[in-house]
Amino acid sequence: MKFKCPHCGHERIEEVMFGCIYYSVIEDVTEDGIEYTGENIVSDGSVDHYQCVDCGEDLVFEDGTIVRDNDDLRVYLEEQAEIQRRDEKNGLYPDKEDIAN
Repeated sequence: MKFKCPHCGHERIEEVMFGCIYYSVIEDVTEDGIEYTGENIVSDGSVDHYQCVDCGEDLVFEDGTIVRDNDDLRVYLEEQAEIQRRDEKNGLYPDKEDIAN
């Protein structure tokens, strides 16, 4: 399922977790700082909520309930797809280019 943020029009979701242990593999340590390999491991923890990567807005249902688990996310994306189809048909849904200007 596709995501398009209703606030900024971008298309990336991030999962915000709590109570987790996060491991990053270090490639090198230099005077400029630490270089990571990009390999990350998350252990334990739970999903707290989902949000747009680009604007940071929480994903929320129309009634204001925050999307907090995988089942909610699936339902949210289905509902948003329907809302987007309706709004695009009526010329109401923003494009990224419109928001940037």
